[in-house]
Amino acid sequence: MVVLLRVFNKYCPVSCTDSDVTPLNFVQIFCSVEFGIIALVLFHYLILTFKFNKSKRMPDINQELERPIFSPSQLKDLGYKDKSYLSTILENQADMLRYLQEKNETLTQKLYQQNQKSLPNIN
Repeated sequence: MVVLLRVFNKYCPVSCTDSDVTPLNFVQIFCSVEFGIIALVLFHYLILTFKFNKSKRMPDINQELERPIFSPSQLKDLGYKDKSYLSTILENQADMLRYLQEKNETLTQKLYQQNQKSLPNIN
């Protein structure tokens, strides 16, 4: 845009054609053509976006809302976990706690032994 203004000011200071088109009119024509091209490209992109969105599946939340309502017999199975699953998790956690406590005791003993070796005898 700046280059266009410089060229018009250098070669056509007052009028460039016989129909008295000024440099300002040329800039206005240039901006109008540029806006028209950009508007056409954006409109084409909008059409492509609509076509793309129509071809894709709906989001999961929309699919869940369109499902028929479940009967009570089907609802009890949703998210159901038996008691053995919970007891298995609790047993694993208990085993992990026991292991970590034993590891903590052995590390504490090693640290105590290292401290005893590094400290000089006070006797």
